[in-house]
Amino acid sequence: MISRKQLCSLLLWIALNAVANPQIDQLIQQADLQFQQQQIEGCLQNLRQAEQLSPADSRVLWRLSRAYSELGNQKYQSRQKESEKEAHLLFLKAETIARKSVEIAPNDSQCYLYLSVAVGSRTQTEGNRKKIELAVVVKNVANRAVELDPGNHYAHYILARWHHNLANVSGVLSVMAKLIYGGLPPASNQQAIHHFQQAVKHEPDNITYRLEFARASLTIKKWQLAQQQLDQIQLLEAKIYADRQLKIEAEQMRTKVGKHTKFKTK
Repeated sequence: MISRKQLCSLLLWIALNAVANPQIDQLIQQADLQFQQQQIEGCLQNLRQAEQLSPADSRVLWRLSRAYSELGNQKYQSRQKESEKEAHLLFLKAETIARKSVEIAPNDSQCYLYLSVAVGSRTQTEGNRKKIELAVVVKNVANRAVELDPGNHYAHYILARWHHNLANVSGVLSVMAKLIYGGLPPASNQQAIHHFQQAVKHEPDNITYRLEFARASLTIKKWQLAQQQLDQIQLLEAKIYADRQLKIEAEQMRTKVGKHTKFKTK
């Protein structure tokens, strides 16, 4: 029977050989392009081929997890019959693969990032008690991603949304959660702002980050902070169709916020 030490050595050898394999590098590049273009099935096909060549390549595994999470979200949002069950299974698969990538590369920020994405996606298909349990996991894992790479902008974005959403749960829901589930994990708007600031610092051209930052700022009445983000969005180039839609939404929000800030300064 192979020992744990021998198994770890074998997995490391496989991973190191995968890095030097140009075929795997090419498959990863193709998969990344397909993911950006939302060609998820094609992306998965290339990543599965890469996984067959090197089952312990963490670069392949976190990308597989990312793709399965995205496919699960698409299924969930389709609202078709049986789509929620299918999405749930895809989220579980994404989580399993991400956990494997963390075991293989425990110092890779991307592995923790996409574990947090998978677990966070899974909360959509779980009951309230499980949602609270998983929320703690999302926070802890995303925090680990930031610890390993302070410039991991997506991990900061996840933490920003996490803190904002939980810090602004209505009083009634908060009381119910405390009575039924023992309470919600601690969260704060101050931490939400911090992580939004870090996200846009490290990825300044990301329109989604800035728009969500503005939305969060409005809910806590930080009008000028929201205005700053909306002003920046106006200057950014829309690189994809979704960006164009977000810019339209941002401009509509900017007009309303502008009126409010002018009124406040009079």
